[in-house]
Amino acid sequence: MSKNKRPVYLNLSEITLPYPALVSILHRVSGVALIFSFPFLLPILAHIKNGSFTRYMIFLDSLPGRIILWLILSGISYHIISGIRHLWSDFMAGESLHHARLTAKTTLLCALIASVFFFIHVVVL
Repeated sequence: MSKNKRPVYLNLSEITLPYPALVSILHRVSGVALIFSFPFLLPILAHIKNGSFTRYMIFLDSLPGRIILWLILSGISYHIISGIRHLWSDFMAGESLHHARLTAKTTLLCALIASVFFFIHVVVL
């Protein structure tokens, strides 16, 4: 019998994901997070027409409200940017490893820029 050379214990903190896998997993996580943010957004959108929107504006002017709004906007922007990357790579670009790494890094950079932009305009200002 030959010895099995597979690892017995995998330390998940030592395993590093490649950038394309990280972007794909974060795209799915951001989609699920956006679904869970609907209970926060739907009452706001429903009360815009009724005139009771001031109650929600008071909450959105507080620090927790601004942070929640920033997280939602960052999640939406990441999900859109990552979705564009996935569509572009599916329909127009090749499937080379270099291309996948380059677009994954570009996606993360664009999402970081969008998140910083929303942080400045929502939380700070």
